[in-house]
Amino acid sequence: MREIRHSDEHLGDLTALGETRVQRLTRVLLFAVPPVLAAGFSAILETIVGFELIGVCHDVEGLRSEARANTPDVIVVETTSLVSLELIKELRAGGSTTSVVLWVDGISPEFASQAIGIGIKGVLRRNAPVDLYERCLRSAAAGDLWLEQELSCALLSARRVALAPRQRILMGFVAQGLRNKEIAWKMGITEGTVKVYLSHLFDRLGVGDRYELALLALKNISADQSRAAERVAAFGQDHADMPIPSTMVSSRSNASTPDIETGVSVCH
Repeated sequence: MREIRHSDEHLGDLTALGETRVQRLTRVLLFAVPPVLAAGFSAILETIVGFELIGVCHDVEGLRSEARANTPDVIVVETTSLVSLELIKELRAGGSTTSVVLWVDGISPEFASQAIGIGIKGVLRRNAPVDLYERCLRSAAAGDLWLEQELSCALLSARRVALAPRQRILMGFVAQGLRNKEIAWKMGITEGTVKVYLSHLFDRLGVGDRYELALLALKNISADQSRAAERVAAFGQDHADMPIPSTMVSSRSNASTPDIETGVSVCH
């Protein structure tokens, strides 16, 4: 029998080739609350060559922990009321090479614009064809932004409006359903000044009233568009009596608002 010998150099080449093949697998971490959604995504990912699902998280704390521990190449995040711009920022900051993809049932161009501004690499519809899943995930893994054409066109028609810090705070309070008197107390200004600020905001953003302003704010800050629609509907039913969410605090000095960025996107 002929003996086959390999030089150290040749063995090194084989080892490098094996490592290269392993490195080609893109590691994906999924955040999805309902197990059935996670199972569906897992089944789709199995059909895409070169990708592996390294974990599924059903709560935000689990997502944070897994993202820190494993530094995945791509994090796919189901958009729910638990997902905020701050959470997306945190996931992006956790790994410089990690790409975040929003997995959506629907998304407003305004929120998509905010999310793109902080570095997400894709927006993927849950009911998209499998080939779009592959295109989105491969683009995100390469560090490129991927959007469907319809959303891209909507974003192109949007305009970005920069807001001063107090304007952002005011807009957040209006979105939470506070009346002028409550906003004045929270901000430490007079009720008359609140009215002046609101008038300036209406003109700057091209909205006609508080309802439209609240709708615009929610579209810019809410990843869960169905939940945002419910809040806007509640706001429209009764401005004065809309319940103040638990994010509101009683102390003027610790007043908090939703995480509106330095500007908002306005689509007409």
